[in-house]
Amino acid sequence: MTRYFLRTLWSIVGRFPRSHRMHKAWLALLGIGAAIVGSCVTIALAQAEDFGHKVRIVEKDGAKRLTIDGKTVVEDTYVSIDEERTIAGVGVLIGSSSGGGTICPEPAIFVVSFPKGRPFRLHGPKGDCGEITYEVGKDAIRFLRSKAYKPKTWTWTPGKGMSAEADANLPNPFQDSDLWQDISAGRVDHPLLLFSHPQMKEAIKAWMGKDEDRIAHAAFGAGNVEHKGDLFVARGCPRPNAFCDDEQIIFVFDTKTRERFVAWRLFEKPPVIKPAPEQWSPLARVELNAWVKEWEDHEAFRKRPREPEPPARAPADAVTDDLLNDLRGRHLSKPEEIFKHPDMVIPMETLLVGYRETAMSMVRGGQGTVEDKGNVIVGTSCLPNECDDKSLMFAFDPTSKKVFFAWKTPGNPIVVKPPVKEWPQPAKAELTAWSKRWTAASQNGGKKPQ
Repeated sequence: MTRYFLRTLWSIVGRFPRSHRMHKAWLALLGIGAAIVGSCVTIALAQAEDFGHKVRIVEKDGAKRLTIDGKTVVEDTYVSIDEERTIAGVGVLIGSSSGGGTICPEPAIFVVSFPKGRPFRLHGPKGDCGEITYEVGKDAIRFLRSKAYKPKTWTWTPGKGMSAEADANLPNPFQDSDLWQDISAGRVDHPLLLFSHPQMKEAIKAWMGKDEDRIAHAAFGAGNVEHKGDLFVARGCPRPNAFCDDEQIIFVFDTKTRERFVAWRLFEKPPVIKPAPEQWSPLARVELNAWVKEWEDHEAFRKRPREPEPPARAPADAVTDDLLNDLRGRHLSKPEEIFKHPDMVIPMETLLVGYRETAMSMVRGGQGTVEDKGNVIVGTSCLPNECDDKSLMFAFDPTSKKVFFAWKTPGNPIVVKPPVKEWPQPAKAELTAWSKRWTAASQNGGKKPQ
């Protein structure tokens, strides 16, 4: 019965057109399937007979795997099958995979084909964290990456697989319009659009020359525009949150004087300011100075001097600036104290993007433990009376001084950051034990095993 229920879910979702919203809806339905067929650590989320092959999506240690005939084909935090089609007489599954979070907001896409009398073939996953749309035709699948500096298109066919990317040659919405009118009317709502505006072509070339493509990447992801009096300020970075301190671009235009200014900073390179700062207008320079100060503050924090480890342990109530020292010295005994430590700032900013408040809700006022096991320091936390539905664990590797997180919330699969394959073996063993304990508790009517 379970098998037919999940098969029905698969077929229903497969009829929807693919989008990021439907990607999330599919994941929610998979969660329902997981609740029905869950078992210990490995959970069968969906299973079916497709084109004569056994196709399954299973969850293990917080990661999902697409398996075909028992072989793992795709593995990531999220894996889904979006459509099942027959193209030119060949059975095809179209799916997507994602690491989750907002650093890479859009999933990669893959195609699995089942030619008759031959082994199945995987094409992909393919993606660059930008949105990919597709249309299924009689003989091919046509893909489009439209929200990019240079939109690209490519095709998949049963005989040749994925073709090389080609320019999509989409119509330019600014082809016959005026830059300043477009800015005033709010039609330029992302810094990347300035790279495609015809009236910016000469300025972009003069500022950036042959490096235009590389610099445009700094405006590819997160971006925003502001109108501050006569100033138009557009800022962008490659990805939301985590990478905005490494690569950025800012455009400052004076709509009254028609002056245009730009500055950018690429990874591990000094900033470039065009024209020279002294040539910026006073109001524009205020924006430039604020932009510079943001990444200077980040650099100063990241490169702050660290105190050498003291020869003897500090008093029990003295917290230092070294997380390993404080954990080994038992200056920190509760997860809530550990999460407030200075060394936890960057791991939380990069690994808990989009989940920070969820994680902190299980730490603030929660009950938890911290245990030093030599080759790994592991902690768990949960709120009273909620430990069987909502729980968090973290592992600290003394060798690399890296932190690893995993948590479970009601109705959702286990989330693991970074992916399980990046966890060192001692930490991975603790993750497996924690997963088993939680899963066993959920299957035992809420009674935690002893």
